[in-house]
Amino acid sequence: TLSPEEAYRRIDELLSNNDNCQLPCWLGIFPRQSNLLDIQEQLMKLESISSDSYFGFPKEHWLEASQTIPYPDNNILIEIQSSYLTHKDENNVYVIQFSTRAYTNNYDFVYDSDGYNDLLGAYTLSGVLTTFGVPDRIFIKSELTSEDTYPGWWGFFYINLWYPNKGIFMEYQMLVDGSGINYRFCPKNAFISGTLIPPGLEDNYPETLINLGSEYQNYFSASPFVKTPEEAFGMTTEEFYQLFLSSPGRCLETPKEIWWP
Repeated sequence: TLSPEEAYRRIDELLSNNDNCQLPCWLGIFPRQSNLLDIQEQLMKLESISSDSYFGFPKEHWLEASQTIPYPDNNILIEIQSSYLTHKDENNVYVIQFSTRAYTNNYDFVYDSDGYNDLLGAYTLSGVLTTFGVPDRIFIKSELTSEDTYPGWWGFFYINLWYPNKGIFMEYQMLVDGSGINYRFCPKNAFISGTLIPPGLEDNYPETLINLGSEYQNYFSASPFVKTPEEAFGMTTEEFYQLFLSSPGRCLETPKEIWWP
């Protein structure tokens, strides 16, 4: 087990050294290449700074290992949660899922933290687009509330970037401003999460994603809560890509009438 200082330094190196651990690698673990012993070693190294760690707990037909790291940055905590899944009869990692967020000591979420964006810069929407190019698919998903039920709070929008041939499925969660005729949200102020699978499974990746949980079902069936960039913004996937290459801090607007009720 590393000391806390060494463990935080290792997190910094793993998140910034993209030549040695570029997606779909996550924190030094590679889908299909890393095995259960690699995961166990990784969890043990970071045990001094983790808030919880699990290894070998069953999840339906998966074996699971997971770890949560609270990373302090000035007056906020950046939480990094990682899960590593493998089939029960196999030894190598098959799926990696991670989620991140920032919050204060009072557990209020912070969506515009400079420290968060600095630590996770390679995984931001503009960072991933710059590194991996035009995604195969982009989805816009809404999770909205009734204006009468929660006045002044509108819910969330999500942007999903899918690179099936690379095994990369990224998601960005953003707060919504809905004070006008449009919903408005800013990818630069997003919480980042992802699902990573072995590259080269583009022919059967839908089955893999659906087996992970119901959250992926809406992407493979007609849903009023999921739209393409053309439906949501009137722009093609290529235009969306070019927009965030030239203007990484750009916010987006989409008409309320196409989402609600």
